[in-house]
Amino acid sequence: MRPKDDNTKADVVVFLKTSEEAECKSPTCKYTYSSKLPKITAVTSEFNTDTNKWNIKVTGTGFGTSKDTKTFADLQIEEVSQPVVSHSDTMAVFAIDNVKSEVLADKNLYFPIGLPDAHDLVKNSITLTPKLVSLTPNKGTTGSTLVRANIQGMGTSTKKPYLINKKTGGSICRDDTIKIVSYGIMECMT
Repeated sequence: MRPKDDNTKADVVVFLKTSEEAECKSPTCKYTYSSKLPKITAVTSEFNTDTNKWNIKVTGTGFGTSKDTKTFADLQIEEVSQPVVSHSDTMAVFAIDNVKSEVLADKNLYFPIGLPDAHDLVKNSITLTPKLVSLTPNKGTTGSTLVRANIQGMGTSTKKPYLINKKTGGSICRDDTIKIVSYGIMECMT
């Protein structure tokens, strides 16, 4: 049962099915409950043209000002943590560097103190539109040139994407050679 008052302190005791209680006498086992959670007011997806990555910007209050971004907050998309780009007490920016699918089914933002108020904004507001960032090489033959496309927002489980020649409307890749080799990277043979 969770106390309703802030700063309620309690001793933590472990009960196991096969033994008696194991009580900790050290002050490191004290746990303090608090209802003061961070609050989210907005979540937006923005493409950063400097880094060629999708960023997720979260604004709100009570985010904390930890200097160590690893202990600050954890944005997980499909159970994969995304790196913190910047943060303050009112804003956090995360770079998307690994997703399984552009659908982004499972999204959570965890703070050290717990899930923030208005957490549904995280679940409902994050969307990515795949963006073609680069194509290497830019010149090849119809024979068998290996083409590598950087498509930010395309997940590792994306179902068979196509690179279409805008002029002719046909695919530049042979269907049997299309592979997603990592997040945002597709390879194929012409």
